[in-house]
Amino acid sequence: MSTPESGLIALDVGGERFERPLNGVMDDDATLQLPPQAGVLVLEASDGRTVLVATTANLRDLTRRRLGPIEPGERSASADVRDLCAGGRLIAIRTGSALETDAVYLRLARERLEHAARIVSERWRAWFVHVDPDAEFPEWTKTNLVGLVRTRSAGTSVTGRIDTGVLLGPIPNKDAAGRFIEHAIDAFDLCRFHHLLVQAPSAVACAYKEMGRCPAPCDGSEWMAAYRERTRRAVAALSGRIEAKAAEFEAAQKSAAELQEFEHAAQYKRMLERIKPLRAKTFAEVDQLSTWQRLLVLRGEAKGSVRIGVMDRGNLWRVGDVEAKDSGAVRAMCALARSHAAQLLSTPVQTIEQSRIDSIALVSRWLQMSTKKRGGVAIAFGDGFEGEAVKAARPVAKIDDAEVDVDAQEIDGLG
Repeated sequence: MSTPESGLIALDVGGERFERPLNGVMDDDATLQLPPQAGVLVLEASDGRTVLVATTANLRDLTRRRLGPIEPGERSASADVRDLCAGGRLIAIRTGSALETDAVYLRLARERLEHAARIVSERWRAWFVHVDPDAEFPEWTKTNLVGLVRTRSAGTSVTGRIDTGVLLGPIPNKDAAGRFIEHAIDAFDLCRFHHLLVQAPSAVACAYKEMGRCPAPCDGSEWMAAYRERTRRAVAALSGRIEAKAAEFEAAQKSAAELQEFEHAAQYKRMLERIKPLRAKTFAEVDQLSTWQRLLVLRGEAKGSVRIGVMDRGNLWRVGDVEAKDSGAVRAMCALARSHAAQLLSTPVQTIEQSRIDSIALVSRWLQMSTKKRGGVAIAFGDGFEGEAVKAARPVAKIDDAEVDVDAQEIDGLG
């Protein structure tokens, strides 16, 4: 689970691994060998068949509940698990953050219980916005990386390919992706009615032309080449964290005002007002998928440590662990992470395979949690990112086990 070009280890391998044979019931001495920390538990039958893959905030407690002495009145299903595991094997993989836990869980589920894992993957799947500025008539659609869906008709598939054009995301769900499209079109005065755009230059323009909110490529008032260029500029403005773009507009507005270029200052002010809905937390991490990378600062396994990782267009990699209080070491690890990220980015993504789609969904879901519940933070590579990582490292390392939001999720192979 590593990439030979960079020497990185996949984050979904997890951390410290515990394995032991099973003979049915586990006594307290056996369960005490497992850490009372977050992780993923796998139970196998004597024939190697997977009985259970589960996430937990406490590996010791989950093992005790599943394999410990039978309590009076306990349901037979729990007893059945003990019987099935007799002569089998227990595998426990320790993790520090919610992201790492879910990544390990989904990989193991994919490997061991593919059909059940597919259901989990579909439930978690993130959404993106797709547009091809070079298309004859650029259309903004939403996609879960499987198919394209029109904005105003959620059940209508679009004939098109997601391997051309631009994918902007991730966005947590389909409805949010639709709102993003509407806000983007409104902010940049793009065509709101695609059925009119495809009639260019012979359509009858909608009311937005009269309102001064659309140059009307549909009726030929604007050349389609000019409209495609405006679409490219909109995509460029929406690529990268929207807060960074807003900061650029704010600085430009201030500079124009100081130079008494009031018309330009007013233009920047209007743009800030228009992009305000796009600054919602839901859209905070939106970027082009082709360049979507983040530095990950996660809780490490050892007390007081953090695990530095790289999220590269859906692939999750571990760079290494370091003591959070050693700012020099954190900076050095960040420099190594940036070097790895640049190396990874030099190879274009040719296909979006299932494992990448799953990881994108995990990251999107994780980013919607609070920092404490995540057990880590994501930082964009850019000026000063090392300082952000140093500032985040100590608080991340101090997050208590009980604060990390590890859902109790299970897939069983009993069916």
